[in-house]
Amino acid sequence: TGIRNDEFETTMTFLAKKDFLRERLWLEFFAYAGLNKKDALIRPKISYSLADGFDIQAGANIFTGTEGRFGQYGANDMVYIKLKYSFRIRKNYLLATSIFSMCFHTFVKTQI
Repeated sequence: TGIRNDEFETTMTFLAKKDFLRERLWLEFFAYAGLNKKDALIRPKISYSLADGFDIQAGANIFTGTEGRFGQYGANDMVYIKLKYSFRIRKNYLLATSIFSMCFHTFVKTQI
């Protein structure tokens, strides 16, 4: 007895990214899809470069399905806003720090 898992779990990823306004605005859509349990994690994001090294980002983590690697988190969807500052301390070493980050969790289940 106990929890029985599939011997193999098949996951597919998808990424679409496009820049606008001379690489100051980026739209991104990333997703993990669990093919065994028909669940997914969908991560849309929009980023805008305010100035050199300063970016503002907004995005979401959306879980679909009722079971599986992602579906088990179905009630934990969230949206976020982030202000990010990046700088170089050496020629090939980039540091990034989040100055301000705010997350909003939703606890509303979507019914299809």
